[in-house]
Order: sequence, then C-alpha cells, then structure tokens
Amino acid sequence: MQKKLQSNYKYTLFHDAMDIHQIYSSWLKHKLPTEKHVQFFTVMEKPCELEFIAMLLRDARQKVEVTPNLATMEKIPHVWNKRMSDVFVINVGPENVELRVFLESIDAPPYERVSETKTDVDELIKGMSTLTLDSADLLMMSKSKPRIHAVANLLNARVSTDWVQLCASRLEADDPSLEFYQLDRSKFKLVKRDPTDRHVHHINSSCLDFLHELRKEHVDERGRQLTVTWQFSYDPVGGPPIKYAIHLPKFRAAVQELAPGHWFEFTLFLCAIGLPIHELAKPRTIVEQWKRFKVFSQENITKVLLRPHFPEAVTVPELVRLYGEKMGDLKCPVVYDDIRQHFFKTFYSWPTTAEIESLLERIQKNAIEWSI
Repeated sequence: MQKKLQSNYKYTLFHDAMDIHQIYSSWLKHKLPTEKHVQFFTVMEKPCELEFIAMLLRDARQKVEVTPNLATMEKIPHVWNKRMSDVFVINVGPENVELRVFLESIDAPPYERVSETKTDVDELIKGMSTLTLDSADLLMMSKSKPRIHAVANLLNARVSTDWVQLCASRLEADDPSLEFYQLDRSKFKLVKRDPTDRHVHHINSSCLDFLHELRKEHVDERGRQLTVTWQFSYDPVGGPPIKYAIHLPKFRAAVQELAPGHWFEFTLFLCAIGLPIHELAKPRTIVEQWKRFKVFSQENITKVLLRPHFPEAVTVPELVRLYGEKMGDLKCPVVYDDIRQHFFKTFYSWPTTAEIESLLERIQKNAIEWSI
C-alpha cells in the first residue's frame, strides 16, 4: 500500500512540474527545463510552450536531447519549428525517413548526441520539489500597472501630481535606487509643516503593496475619510515628470459600486492582475459588459469576457467552444527577444479555455494570498 501511495505522489509532482507558469518561476530560480518538459509539450501539441522552453535553453546556451519514442515522433512535425531546432536534439534512426526529412527541413540536427546522461523523472521531481517558487501570477503582477492606471482613469480616480505635491501632508517614498530616476522632496510643500496623515502620498513600484494599501480603511479616529494617493514611478532624470497619481479611496469606492460584495476580487479581474486576459478584454469593455450583472460568478465572468467576441452565442458552453476554436489564431503570434516580455505576451494575453473556465477560482485564490 505504501509503495502505491508513493507512486501516486510522484505522479502528482511530475504532473505539476509540467505547468508552463511553474517552468517560468523555476527559470527565475536558475532551474532550466528538461527533456521531459519537451516530450510532454510535444505530445500535448503545445507549440507556444515549446517555443518558450527553447528560448530559455537558448538564453542559457544549453541543448536538450530528446529520446525518440513513438508518441513524440508522431507529434514533432506538427509542433516543432526552426525556432526550436538549435536547442532540441533528437537521435532518429535511418528507418524514420519522413521524420528525418522534416528535421532537416527545419535545420534540426537529427543525428547529434549531446551526452549519454539522461534526465529521468526522479531527477526532475527532486529538482522541482526542492524549489521555493513564487507563482507566475505574482511575478507577472507588475505588468498590470499600465492597466491599473487605465482603470483609475476610467473610474475618475486619477489626480494630478501637481495637486498632490501641493496638498500631501506625508510622503512615503524611498530615494530612487536607479540613477536615471529622481525624487525632489522640496516639491511637496506641506510635508514639513503638516506632519499628519491627512493626505499620504506613496511612490512605490510594487503592485502588491498597492493592493495592500487599497484594502485598508483610510479613516481617522473620528471616522473621517483620509486621502491616500499612489504613483508607481519616480520622475525620470531629464524627462517629463509623472503627471498623474491614483486616488485610492476614490478607486475603491468606484469598484465597490460595481461589485459591492466582491470589490477586491473584481479589482483583480478588471485590472487583469495576475490574470491571462490582457488582450482578451480591455477595462472599458469589462465595465460596459458588467452593467448587466450583479453576481461575481464564473458564469458571469465568462459572459463578460467572451460575449463581445461571440454575440451570436446563446449559452456559456457555446461561448467557450467558439473561443476555443478561434484561440489557435490568437496565441503565440510573435516571438519577443526578452524572455519576460515573451512569457507575458504569450501566456497572459489570451487564456486557454481551461483558464477561462477556472478564472473565478484563480481570482479567489490570489485574492486570499495577496491580502496577507
């Protein structure tokens, strides 16, 4: 019985390791994808995932030797391309004429061997299970800053930094760590004369800190509303100053009006914080669509995201089916030189159908983790 349980546990770890988001998180911890990852995504016919793995290997100047098997060899012509040929190496016998011809057509070396050492499942599990990984959603959070500003503008929750500098009573900001940013504290006229929390202004690039501050009740001991403003960036040296800041109480009040019972979860949804919907639905479209709904449910999330694309669909399953049929034309159209940008644009612009159908669960999970 114990042996069987151990086997199931191994399968769970191995299955979890095949998530492209975890592969990205592992890469940030200096852990590269292996042959098993290449085999898995080849058999599953996932060209975008394979191109990303190839990009990671190429950046590290590493190759992976893929052991040929029937399942892998059948799928290779459907998903491999020239952008993978310099890092995926497979030793194909002379009897596999068609596959050899295909590999040669994409400039893949079908005979070269990298080494005699194989990376097996146990080694993969050991490496993945010992890593302490931040979720890819958390790592991609910073990509939502322009969208947060767009939402603030849409909700009339932006104020000018000129007004902030005239009115702020306290400034929460470290000195810039990079030489091409600057912070002129003398512009904040009342900070030294009015050391109260009447108006606290934050300059902080962290989206997570922004969410923590947004959740706070900004009132004084008498219950009066305090002003809290936020900007993500310092003024650039030699460039135009930052023009706008986000007014947190106004931002929160506007979102609460849209989704009273689940305003924080709705904020993550509307701003696409940690969510793969950046190209699927823009904030204005979400707000317009949301006006007909009151309950923050998986069904309504799906309708808000997909109905503008497929207005003829009657049911939620039909919406998902139509999106699934079209999604292949949307994902992975461009390869970016920067690994982080490529990962974001490929895996956080257009969700898979499975991601669409589990968005509420993902939002709720992140809302709990990011509230601590």
